[in-house]
Amino acid sequence: MAYLVAPRRIPELLHHLTKWRPECNPVYDMMKISHRTKNIWPRIDVFTDTDQFDHCKVVLCKAYNAFKHPSNTTYVAHSTLDGNLVPLLEQKGVIECNEKYTLFRRFPSYLAGQIKEVMRNQMDLKPDIEIELNYYYTPRQKELEMLVSQITLPDGLTFGRLTSKHVARIEEKMTHYLVKPRFDNIIKHNKTIAVFNKNQIPIAWVMESEFGSMGFAFITPSFRGRGIYNAMNISLALEIAKAGQEVPYGMVNVKNTAAMKAIHPSKIDVRQYKDFKMTELYFTK
Repeated sequence: MAYLVAPRRIPELLHHLTKWRPECNPVYDMMKISHRTKNIWPRIDVFTDTDQFDHCKVVLCKAYNAFKHPSNTTYVAHSTLDGNLVPLLEQKGVIECNEKYTLFRRFPSYLAGQIKEVMRNQMDLKPDIEIELNYYYTPRQKELEMLVSQITLPDGLTFGRLTSKHVARIEEKMTHYLVKPRFDNIIKHNKTIAVFNKNQIPIAWVMESEFGSMGFAFITPSFRGRGIYNAMNISLALEIAKAGQEVPYGMVNVKNTAAMKAIHPSKIDVRQYKDFKMTELYFTK
């Protein structure tokens, strides 16, 4: 059974999902960001396994414009350990594979088997890419304020915000994505932190994603190893915390050794969930 949640009931569902946080943060924050923008970005449909949200065990967000073509539709799911995602995914109209790529992103790793089962049985598809993600989180607001007060950037560099005029530069530098994020919408609707040189050109940045996580980090190679990543990370975390996110968080591909080293707690002010992993699956038609 798949229940399509009416927009007016999203705040009610968010209230009931708080008991699953932080594990359900990607679903929770995607819904919260979409509701804040009146479902402009990301534009989503939300499905649950029941219309009685206090008994809900499964939630699925179907986002239509989180990425650019050839994959406009993205799925983000959460389920309790005793929940069953399969019946919801099998409901007619929930899963569509009309584009080159079908993406399932930022879901608890224990759901990977259920998603693969449905995609194999219903769509005759197997994942071409499977990514395991480490889940990290930052200190709370009070400690973040103290850490931010101690930041000193290298000479000639200043903090600022990204704007629409920076989209072309960002897309030029960040070319490694299989499908292209909507950086225009991320900058317009979410929080960003950038570091600018004396010519007011951004040489580094980090953004709040469509899931509410910190990500899309980039530092010009000649500026790496100078503490800029940590400075940006905790500065963005403080912005997100001030906007109501109790514990800002991010995720990193466990095979991305450079990123894993960069977010090691000995180097920057974050902690890691040791016993909880997220997964992403990419299916190609």
